[in-house]
Amino acid sequence: MAEVEPLRLLTLRGTHRFSEYELRFELELSTSGGICLHARSSAAFPHLKGRIYRALVIGSRGHRVGVRRILAHVQRQAEGRL
Repeated sequence: MAEVEPLRLLTLRGTHRFSEYELRFELELSTSGGICLHARSSAAFPHLKGRIYRALVIGSRGHRVGVRRILAHVQRQAEGRL
């Protein structure tokens, strides 16, 4: 865990064999009185193996599917539908 502001911000940073990444989640009060969750991910893919990994994961849209699943799960939890 890299950065936390309770009830507002969670930033996770890490590395693995092929990338350096950051996942950032922010909560914001909306004008309608609800809460909006903003999620952002970023990564660097150094060297040849990193570029190949990026092509397989990002190029195949696997990353998008994974992030959408995470956000759908968070939404279900927030709405008490688990």
